[in-house]
Order: sequence, then C-alpha cells, then structure tokens
Amino acid sequence: VLDLGCGAGASLGLLRNELGLKGLGLDLSPVMLGKTKDVLPGRPPLVQAAAENLPLKDACLNAVLCECVLSLMPDQDRVLAEIARVLRPGGYLLCSDLFARASDPPFAGHTGPRCCLDGALPREGWVKLIHDHGLSVSLWQDQTRALARFSVELIFAHGSLAAFWQGLLPGETACRAAQQAKALRPGYFILAARKE
Repeated sequence: VLDLGCGAGASLGLLRNELGLKGLGLDLSPVMLGKTKDVLPGRPPLVQAAAENLPLKDACLNAVLCECVLSLMPDQDRVLAEIARVLRPGGYLLCSDLFARASDPPFAGHTGPRCCLDGALPREGWVKLIHDHGLSVSLWQDQTRALARFSVELIFAHGSLAAFWQGLLPGETACRAAQQAKALRPGYFILAARKE
C-alpha cells in the first residue's frame, strides 16, 4: 500500500504497525520524510518523489492511500493518471480530501502559493476526475461534520481561523485562503475507488 504524501508518517505507521500491511511512504518533502523516520520504528520504506511522477512500476500496488493530498496538487489529472498506472487491476484508491459545497467555486486559476482550498472540487468533479482514470467510486462518505469539529479545535488552538491561516501560509495567501473558505463552503469526504 502506497501512502501518497505520507507527511510525518502517522497513517503509514497505522498501515504497517496496526494493520500489518506492507506500507510504502512517499512524499516530496525531505523534511517530512525525516520526521517519518523519527516516528516509525525500524526502517520503513520511504521514497522522496513527486506525486505527478511516481518512481514505481506499472500495476505494482494493491492500494494507494491519499489523505488530503489531491487538493494540493496543481495537476490533479496527472496525479490520478499515475495512481491508476501503479494500481493493479482490482486495486483501490482510498482518499480523503476537501470538496467544494458551493455550486460555483471561485478563485480558479490562481498561480501563487497553493493551499488545500485551491484544488477543492465539487463532489461531481471529484467523481468524474477519478472515473476518467479508470477508477470506479464504490464509496463516498460526506464527513463535513468532522471538518466542522476540527475547525472548532483550530479556533480554540489559534484564537481564530484567520490566525490559523496566517500561521500556516504566507501573507496574501493566508488572506485568500480565508476568503476561499467562506466562498467554497468546504466539505470533507472519504472515498474508495476500484481500478476496473
């Protein structure tokens, strides 16, 4: 199982240590991969690479886990093409991410620093994009209530959502992210899709 955008390794640890799966972590950031090495015992297999160009053979994986990664990608189409390429027939994409609940998401085509709201598509957009790459969505769960609870936790931790965005993103991008959040009315989903 590939943990695409494994970050500091929390999900990779779950895959390997609690579920007993052969988990491979991939992230573009050497800093995040370094944190993974600190968190996980032993020497978990880690690869530093871009999601748009996976250094893996065709049809070599049973599953790809992709948590809050696709919305960050400037070329979601290319990332999904790579996921479909490395999945075996019958393999699964397990994904969680943001989706736009607004009917007409604003801010398309922004070229500055990205945040997760930049790539949030409406539900229909996500399903179509995934289907276009030969993957059939078998499960879609709207977990927006969990996102709302998480937002409340961020407000308590940072004083406000504006303070959270300012701590996370540089100047104008933080302001744009706060405006996007209001306009997009973001939701949070979990999906499973199977390669046909």
